[in-house]
Formats: sequence, C-alpha cells, structure tokens
Amino acid sequence: MGSHLFDALVRKHNVLGIDNYSLGTYYHPKIHKIDLVDQKRTDQFISEFKPDIVYAAAAWAHEGLSQFIPRKISENNFQAFVNTITPAIRNGVKRFIVFSSMAVYGHQKTPFHEDDKRMPIDIYGVNKTAMEQTTEILSKVHGFEYVILRPHNCYGPRQNMADPYRNVIAIWMNRLLQDKRYFIYGDGTQKRAFSHIDDMIPPLVRALDSPEAKNEIINIGSTVEVTLNDLSNLLLEITNKKNLAPQYVPDRPQEVHHAWSTNDKAETLLDYEDKTPLKQGLTKMWQYALEQGYQEPKYLDELEIVSANTPEIWTKRLL
Repeated sequence: MGSHLFDALVRKHNVLGIDNYSLGTYYHPKIHKIDLVDQKRTDQFISEFKPDIVYAAAAWAHEGLSQFIPRKISENNFQAFVNTITPAIRNGVKRFIVFSSMAVYGHQKTPFHEDDKRMPIDIYGVNKTAMEQTTEILSKVHGFEYVILRPHNCYGPRQNMADPYRNVIAIWMNRLLQDKRYFIYGDGTQKRAFSHIDDMIPPLVRALDSPEAKNEIINIGSTVEVTLNDLSNLLLEITNKKNLAPQYVPDRPQEVHHAWSTNDKAETLLDYEDKTPLKQGLTKMWQYALEQGYQEPKYLDELEIVSANTPEIWTKRLL
C-alpha cells in the first residue's frame, strides 16, 4: 500500500517518504532509508522537513506472528509510530493519518463497524489499538486533525511474496510458482473480504484533505466475504493448477475465524468504490507473480518465543 500511495501522492504534492526496507523493495529518490525505531534520526528528518500532513503507514503487519515476536512487533509498530507522531506534532503537523487495522476488533460479529469496541486478541491488534488511542489523546491536547484508517486484506502487485508469515495470496502464489501445494491453517472455512490495491489508493489519497474525514475512524476495504476454501478453488482455477490441492494444518493461535468490515463511511467520506471483482484481481496479481518469478522466503533468524503452539511451517521452514 505504501508504495502505491507514494506514487499517487508524489505526482501532485511535495512528498518525502521514509522506509527501512526491511519488508519491501520499492525504491524512489524521495524515499529516505531511515528506521523509525531510531528516535534520533527520525526526529532529525521530521524536524528538517516539517510536514503539514503525515501518513503513518509503516508497519510490521504480522498479526499471526505477533504472539511469537512481541518485542519486534511492538518496536516496529507502536514505538515506531510514537517516534513519528511526537516530532510531527512538535513541528506543527496539521493532519496525521494513521494506518490502523481491523485487528483492533478481535472476536466480534461481522462485518465489523467503526462503532464496535476495540477488543484486540493478538499483540499486533494491541499495538494498533494503542496507536489509535494515542492519536486521539494527543489530538485533544495539541489540536491537530487526524484520520484513522482501518484497511483490511489488501492484495495486488508489489506485495512481498518472499514473506513467509503474512499475505496469504502472495504466499500461495509463490508456492504455485514452484508447482508445490500450499498450506491452509484450520479447515478453510474462515471468511475474509479481499481488497485490490487499485480500489484502495483513491480513498487513501482523499484522506489527505477530505474535510468530512476530519477526526474520523474509517474502515476501508471490500465487503464481499469469501472462505479461504473458495479463495483457494478460485486461485487454482485461474492458475490452471487444480492438481495442487492445498494441505491443511492446525489453526494459528489467537486467529479470528471470520473477519471483514463495513465500508459505508469510506464510501461516504472518501468515495471508496469496490470495483475489482476477486477473480479479476487475482488474475492481475498472478500475472505480476509470473513476471517476478519464485521468491525465496525470508525467514527471521529466530523467533523471540518458541513453544508447542508455534506453527511448524515457521519453525521447520516448510515454505
């Protein structure tokens, strides 16, 4: 999302970006290599640029993995966020746009609505909840505008296929490029709604200056839910690899079974349109995957916590 958003913004605005390139490979001369965990360097950069508007999109969005790397998740989500918003406020930011997650909802009735309580059940969701609440508190104290965005299950070109811990569609496609079966956690009846990147970027750009979005929390994404089994069948049809039936493995701990959100506010406040049918979006992404070719999975050197509940796909590096 970050790279596509940057492309859209830099065409019309004076934009600078920050990335530590730990999870992505998109390069641009106006994106500076800085680790937001580095408080001193982040302070220096923001103090020099003095941005009027900040998109806080940096994240280690490893929700399922977060129970096994709580320190790294917290450093690269909440601490990186605090290191960004603090100098931004000090240097006169007018609007701060936070990329949150539907992970803040936890186990609740679907579709999730912005008025639902924040009830996270995993470490990643706890971090995102803390980011939202910190933004609300600091806005009241220091008088800047904010927009809290909760995008969900975004997919499409530029997605990191080498990440073995997240992005189910990218992981599956990477396996298929080797003519190997992929894995499904649980029984595959889990429901999600997948949102193509082409549909996500326009509303994200409008969050820049939409007066209606001021101090709002907004879900962004498709409402067309699908089971992972149905997603799998569709992908195997598109790729013509129906012979590679998935392998089922135990559920990951603390994973929400059904998760998707409403998008009424996004449609009203940010003109969101869910225009890309899943089959069309998957076809586009498969073409991207074919162009990229197989990507060697990049595992962490070690997990912070390993127990009987750690998925063997990670401990034994089965991808």
